Amino acid sequence: MAMDVQQDRVSSDASEPLYFGPYEVLDVLGDGATATVYKAKHSATQATVALKVLHPDLDDDRVKLKRFELEYLACSRLCHPNLIHATAFGQHDGSYYFAMDYVEGVTLAQHIERQGVLSEAQARMVADQLAQAVPSSTNAVSFIAT
Repeated sequence: MAMDVQQDRVSSDASEPLYFGPYEVLDVLGDGATATVYKAKHSATQATVALKVLHPDLDDDRVKLKRFELEYLACSRLCHPNLIHATAFGQHDGSYYFAMDYVEGVTLAQHIERQGVLSEAQARMVADQLAQAVPSSTNAVSFIAT
């Protein structure tokens, strides 16, 4: 798969950095069925972002590309401290990407894997934070549904 080549370049070829538009890839954060998420730095602003890049073999799949674009549009409309905000969408050398806020730390799933099941108080805190974010994101959710 072509994305394996890009991941290998990120981890093993420090002499030639990987770029998507103005973003220099620093590290691989995760890989899924349709995209890879990188930690990246904007070359002009030096801002660190999470950069989601659609796998190159899906660039010609109109349905997957449209879903990717809709995901960006929904995330770009989210505005709450407990949600990730998308800031830019682009294409570079045939690869589609979008930039999002980068948050340092571990995911909830990683935390549970490392620390075990959340206590009732911790679970309530997470649920409360999520519930506070939902009303602010209803416009984005209704946009996806239409």
